[in-house]
Amino acid sequence: MRTNLSSGVAGFALLALAVGGCSSAPCTGNPATDSLMCVQQGINTGAYDRRVADARAEASEAQRRAADARAENERLQGQIADAQAQQQALRAKIAGQRRDLDQMSARIAKLQADGALSPGESSLQLAQLDYLRKRQQELAQSQAATRELQQKAAALQADIDALNAALAKVKG
Repeated sequence: MRTNLSSGVAGFALLALAVGGCSSAPCTGNPATDSLMCVQQGINTGAYDRRVADARAEASEAQRRAADARAENERLQGQIADAQAQQQALRAKIAGQRRDLDQMSARIAKLQADGALSPGESSLQLAQLDYLRKRQQELAQSQAATRELQQKAAALQADIDALNAALAKVKG
């Protein structure tokens, strides 16, 4: 009878270890790897529910941050498109200034041929024209920011207009 009692106690101890796990093993909070005792404790205390709720909150926050990042990306893409459109318009304006300078050159040549400009006036007008051509060429090759290019293009246009006005006063 003693052997039956011993084997019964040993069997119960093995069953308790198999079902409940080692009492010295800590609960991990993961029901897939925790012992039955830890799983029962996690269910009773609501630890698993809190863990799931925390994971859902983190996922929700990550989705909100991703949506915010997408919105910011769209805003920045719009700003880039606007800047590119401004750059393109500015490059077209600079090309128009080059045409204006070419027309002034032809006008100065005609005024010289017609004798409407004295040699001194002709030299002065051509020097101004060369200076404006140099500025225009530097502006066309510039990699400056849009705002700086706009300011330089406006200043150059004012000088082109002034030379055009001076040429318009010459009778020819």
